[in-house]
Amino acid sequence: MSKKILIVDDSDTARLTVINHLGGNYEVVEATDGLDALNKLQEIKDIDLLILDVNMPELDGIEVVQEMAKRDEIKKVWTIMLTTETNPRMKDAVRVHNFVRCWIIKPVTEDLLKAAVKKIFKE
Repeated sequence: MSKKILIVDDSDTARLTVINHLGGNYEVVEATDGLDALNKLQEIKDIDLLILDVNMPELDGIEVVQEMAKRDEIKKVWTIMLTTETNPRMKDAVRVHNFVRCWIIKPVTEDLLKAAVKKIFKE
């Protein structure tokens, strides 16, 4: 069974780049902002990984992680933060949650993204 990944970014180009980097090896679901992401995490029960941008409308990535931590049914979804943000305080805000596994600075290379995903999935 293929792993399911939810990619969340308000940029169509950024989502497409991540999808292309993953190389068709996973089932992909897309969300356009943090609120859309939380709704999809609630609706789709078998998401294995969340790749989450920080700066988005509605709810930003930090707010999504904080909301996930309050909900038992979704706080176990492994999460990669994929962002242009280098502020250590932002990173520290999500680091306290053990489901956040990586903080990757954009632009991400295909090799780096694939390595992070494989490590999380222990492939």
